[in-house]
Amino acid sequence: MKLTRLRRLLACSVAAASIAAVVQASPASARANTAGEFIPLASPARILDTRRAIGVGTTTPVGQFASIDLQVTGRGGVPATGARAIVMNVTAVAPTASGFVSVYPAGTTRPTVSSLNFVPGQNVPNLVTVQLGADGRVSLYNHNGSTHLLADVIGYYDDATVSGGWYHPVTPARLLDTRTGNGAAAAPLGTGGSLTLQVSGRGGVPDAAQVAAVVLNVTAVEPTAAGFVTVWPGGGRPDVSSLNFTPGQTVPNLVIVAVSASGTISMFNETGNTHLIADVVGWYDRSGAAGGLVFTPVAPVRVMDTRDFNSPVGEDQGPFHSPVAFLDTPELNNVRAVVMNITATETTSDGFFSVYPPTVAPPAFTPVPNTSNLNWRAGQTVPNAVMSSVANGVAGVRNGDIIVYNKLGTAHLIIDTVGYFTVPAA
Repeated sequence: MKLTRLRRLLACSVAAASIAAVVQASPASARANTAGEFIPLASPARILDTRRAIGVGTTTPVGQFASIDLQVTGRGGVPATGARAIVMNVTAVAPTASGFVSVYPAGTTRPTVSSLNFVPGQNVPNLVTVQLGADGRVSLYNHNGSTHLLADVIGYYDDATVSGGWYHPVTPARLLDTRTGNGAAAAPLGTGGSLTLQVSGRGGVPDAAQVAAVVLNVTAVEPTAAGFVTVWPGGGRPDVSSLNFTPGQTVPNLVIVAVSASGTISMFNETGNTHLIADVVGWYDRSGAAGGLVFTPVAPVRVMDTRDFNSPVGEDQGPFHSPVAFLDTPELNNVRAVVMNITATETTSDGFFSVYPPTVAPPAFTPVPNTSNLNWRAGQTVPNAVMSSVANGVAGVRNGDIIVYNKLGTAHLIIDTVGYFTVPAA
């Protein structure tokens, strides 16, 4: 680590500079339902596959500048009423040109954001959290060429009419690395192979009795064939994919997955051999445990694009980006974490971004965690969903700040914010 450069790490604001000091969370006992609680599905479910006319009335791929509306509520385990926002894994399959897909609430103006980016022939997944629009639908827009689209629903955030769990961010921690034998055997996962990973009681996640679901950044490393990995709670394996890859491609994807009664999850590799890495970033409780947070979705909004200033993030640093008050609401006074889609583009070497909150003010530096949020090969454009804690109550640091650290080379950084977590009302 280059200390002189690391000392220049400064925060990238993703919330208003006026965020107030910490407010104590309400206790779990005798509480009313709160909007923004999370309900994980017992098993992920496919609600869109344009190859098979699932969710749409045709097997035609989505064309250039075209969009489709997808009915979410009342399907795949999502109730007809009670859902405020949806979490689903969206995959572009066999795109014919370089482009991107935007996912946003149906019936609203399409925002200038990207939910996943791809190149011709590349199957690319990304976890998408999106506010539901008119009649419980979302829109998916394809910017260039044509592509098939898949959507696997993972869970949903409620509107206070049903009961769910609260979110608990943790300091990112590595729970699995098959290269080193951390969490599983020190060997790649082979064709048709699966593993069981203990997540409760590790990396800041409590015992299984308290945990409904975990949030992991899962990365496939050195895959030998084109394929996919499925992450699920265990039991019968669902017909869904959590991350897709091509040979030699290092691919990350954020995964939210319910846990089994014993606090484990399962991972399956469809073909070839691949190493797997899993970094935990948070967990959801079962019924509003003390210290938890609730979610507020927003229409996706672009809060940072270093291409606008021709100022890519340099090697071994995370340069300062001006704060952006992207929302005008008193609720921001309680922001503790944000949900974003982060994209690296115009990358000059193999590398990765790590995203984490600053804990000390410059010129001191916050140690970089031994985790990654998105990985790339030189020249790739790579998106990934990121859920990160933000600074709050740190002397000399703006509330709402994060650090985006770049390991090697240079890369332009794009951040699209889709929602935030706050302390629930007492």
